[in-house]
Amino acid sequence: MPRREILLVHNGASLVGRNACERAVGILRAGGYDPRPLSAATAQALSRDLTATLRNASTRIAAVVAVGGDGMVHLVLQSLNRLREQGVEFPFGLIPAGSGNDLARFHGVPVGDVERAAGRVLRGLESPERSMDLVHVTCADGSHHVCATAVCLGLDARVNARANRWSSVTHSVKYVARSPWRPSPCARGVTT
Repeated sequence: MPRREILLVHNGASLVGRNACERAVGILRAGGYDPRPLSAATAQALSRDLTATLRNASTRIAAVVAVGGDGMVHLVLQSLNRLREQGVEFPFGLIPAGSGNDLARFHGVPVGDVERAAGRVLRGLESPERSMDLVHVTCADGSHHVCATAVCLGLDARVNARANRWSSVTHSVKYVARSPWRPSPCARGVTT
């Protein structure tokens, strides 16, 4: 029996993510697959549930699709990498629906167009496999991660964590909010 289920992993607390997931379901179903949304109350619970679902239903899963931004991609890739190290592999897809969509942009996945992104997932399942380079990172606390775009461990990570706590500011506007940093006088007027 061929693998026909596509797991749509998303943040159930995100309205944008839920809407993107619902829209993708119709496209994937029309393509002959059985889309199965998967969300949880926390990132830890979602990671645990994803890994358990993949272990229990591995013969039915055709692909695992992150519906969200770079944070959701990171979460999904951790689970897929753990299982790959145990000899079980799944195709990975992406439907961008987050505030940070760097991986989607890098791979040319349409951002802001769920239907086209879902169509790309379907075409990917019918095409020859493509591999993606991952960076393996060991943090100071001993935790191990895989990353698909950039590794942010300094000021950029602290700014991102702070911006994510602002619930009244939406999406990428968080990154251009007023900052206490000002350019030094010697930086003004420099051209290249």
